[in-house]
Amino acid sequence: MVGLQKELHQKKKYPPEDWPLSKQWATRAIYRAHSGFYFLKDSLEKIYKGGTDPVYSRSLYILLSFHCELLLTAYLLVLLKDECPQKTERDLMDMLKGKNNHDLKDLSEKIGKKNLKNLGIENVKLETKNDLKRYIINLADNKKIIIEDLITVRYDFKYDKLRDFNANESDEINQGVVNLLKMTTKVIKMLPNNPK
Repeated sequence: MVGLQKELHQKKKYPPEDWPLSKQWATRAIYRAHSGFYFLKDSLEKIYKGGTDPVYSRSLYILLSFHCELLLTAYLLVLLKDECPQKTERDLMDMLKGKNNHDLKDLSEKIGKKNLKNLGIENVKLETKNDLKRYIINLADNKKIIIEDLITVRYDFKYDKLRDFNANESDEINQGVVNLLKMTTKVIKMLPNNPK
């Protein structure tokens, strides 16, 4: 992170314009995810500690879902390697677009089981609980991260049911964020010539 800030202050273009568009997008997405997860971690440690709260929980889940999607998108783009240096913005958008917008299960299927395992993810499952769609990211160490669907959590007012109360919600989200930060670090290390 310090390397990226240093590059920005020196007014050098990072990612370089001569990189394939897929690598430029991957770089931007992963650094946004990385800083977003740090923001969440900081918020969970300093502002919100406790159980389910309608306002805090919704806001946290929106940010968690958004940044998780950025992480998976960046990872998929990094995995393309040299297979698509000539892909246009339209080509990349078509490739990233899922069956449904913001579908983390679909995105994980595009990444593939072997590549997910390299990131520390066993699988991503979709479930519906209290009429609310969410994703369960099962990790290699038998832990799990619950990510609410970005569309569902934004429009949860349309549903008549609420999330179950969880007295340990902030601690569980925080542990998930710690694991997601480790994943972003792995992806950053995969970038070509990432700043030191």
